[in-house]
Amino acid sequence: MGDIGIKFPYSVIGNLSASDVEKWHRFYKKPIICSRNSCCEEGLWRRTQNVKNREQSDWEKSDDMRRRMVHYKYGYDLIQDEKQKRFHLGIFDFYLWWHVCFPRDEISIYLNIFYSSLQFGGWRRIYGLGEHEQLFSYGDLYIRILKYNPVDNIHDRICQRQFPSDYLILEVSVFSSENYKGENFLQKPWKILGTGIRTRDKRGEPELNPWFRLQDFFPAQIELGCGPSIEAGIPPLNYLHNVYCVTNSITDKFIFSPYEDKLVSSLMKNPRESLMLLSEVYRSCFVSEPTNFYCSLKDMYDKGLIVGPVITNNFDGLSSRVGLNELYVRRYEESHVIPKIDFHPQAKSLFVIGSHADRRRIQHAAREKGLLVVYVDPEGYCVGDQFKSYPLESPQDNDILFRVTANEFADKIREIIL
Repeated sequence: MGDIGIKFPYSVIGNLSASDVEKWHRFYKKPIICSRNSCCEEGLWRRTQNVKNREQSDWEKSDDMRRRMVHYKYGYDLIQDEKQKRFHLGIFDFYLWWHVCFPRDEISIYLNIFYSSLQFGGWRRIYGLGEHEQLFSYGDLYIRILKYNPVDNIHDRICQRQFPSDYLILEVSVFSSENYKGENFLQKPWKILGTGIRTRDKRGEPELNPWFRLQDFFPAQIELGCGPSIEAGIPPLNYLHNVYCVTNSITDKFIFSPYEDKLVSSLMKNPRESLMLLSEVYRSCFVSEPTNFYCSLKDMYDKGLIVGPVITNNFDGLSSRVGLNELYVRRYEESHVIPKIDFHPQAKSLFVIGSHADRRRIQHAAREKGLLVVYVDPEGYCVGDQFKSYPLESPQDNDILFRVTANEFADKIREIIL
């Protein structure tokens, strides 16, 4: 019997233990102390060519106006195997939208790669209007390909974006048969594109490693980035950049090449392999356990050294697993990148642990409230045996920087304070 394609729900972790099932119901299905939908994973990137980002986008002249956007959302839940009386973690709802606006010859290269990949992967063509609109299926998984002129894009018309005459738009939507998204959700990438290019902060001169004054900075509120998550075994952000072909990890340039952009063609060629690759971060979040750092946070909270909810950009829920309330602040709208933060009235400072530039407005708000901003970050990461420098962008004059990892900071806290 031939391959009948992907069937949803699609198992990504099989044969869960009783403790895994209990973890799902307690921290994912009905989270009590977490402010996010823990059953979903969502991400969005937009990359454009512009004189302001010429170094990363390879912009050289006014006709360089390439645009690439990716938006995805995957819904997870438990799958019950009635025969074996086992539970599995599975994807119930899959949605991935990919968009490029490129010169015509590069769009042709993309299409040739896509058609070859669809044939290799065994997809079935079920609808087609030439190259302008086509629909393919692989079991319960569908791919819709659209090609059209930028002048026919209502969002570009409203924003009066004008592209060179040889530019075309190519869009690919990959979705499960159970999938339906509302109009507000579908418009999100365009709203975010309209917010413009992110401008960098100009770094000041923070005070480095004043351990002798550490006790003076408490009570404090905490903001977490991906640093503590990486130490718990969760892939870093550059893993997602590689998987979704956002940025070249070696050159640090935006990916605007049909040969280098393998996101869609890989999914066409090997759907099962791609589903596992795309769900890797969520799966690693689920199997990860709180490190010594998170346990130290809970001890500090119990002793009144930490106040208020943990402000977090992370969707791993590790803070909630040790009993801390979370305020989830990851947003994609650049001009409204954080919700209003009501800092705890007893807080003297905001500790920003393992977080880089993407949520820096939280620190801006803290300074406006008169809080001292204290960074905890090694300003780099290891690639094999090599330490790669990754300086923070956000620290300003009068801020504090402890140049250590989250776990090293927890050790210092226990040595000095707890």
